[in-house]
Amino acid sequence: ILEDLTYTAVSKGVAGNSTSITYVDPNTPSATISVGVIGQAITVNLATDAGTAASGIATITSYADLLVTTPDTIEVAGVVFTAQAGVATLGDATFQAATDNDTTAESLRVQVNAHATSGPLVTGVRVGAAVTFTADATGVAGNAFTLVYDDNGAEIGATVSGAGTFAGGVDNVHISTAAQIRTAVLAAAPAAAP
Repeated sequence: ILEDLTYTAVSKGVAGNSTSITYVDPNTPSATISVGVIGQAITVNLATDAGTAASGIATITSYADLLVTTPDTIEVAGVVFTAQAGVATLGDATFQAATDNDTTAESLRVQVNAHATSGPLVTGVRVGAAVTFTADATGVAGNAFTLVYDDNGAEIGATVSGAGTFAGGVDNVHISTAAQIRTAVLAAAPAAAP
């Protein structure tokens, strides 16, 4: 029984009792349901979703402290973005420590999204002084990104969650319904369908 499925062999006796059904986790994102039949052995490869996209948050806590001593950096998706006092050139690995935390966070978001390396990998969305970076890919591919803050001095100007690597799901959820399984088994092995 799986999701309210009960299998009853069409053939009675030894032939019916030797029918087996195995559910297989394809262990890959975005798998479609499939059924294989060899003799009396039925294998159902379950469908999965795309997995989850990794995400992390960089929060600007003190824009002025980003520039004390050596400018602080925030690494996103392998690109180190350096705080600077002046306006950042679009697409460069810099961001402006502006006149307040929210404006500084917006500069970081714009620069990460526009950068040739990080832009295709993650998308930043700002709410107040916090920027949430979410991987554009899901599953295993979406979990290989860094989010690291380096204060480069005594003053702390930002915080990050998910430091080291984004914390995202690599496990895929099985999305095969009982109706989908029944339809797939019936198409592949009509004599053994539930």
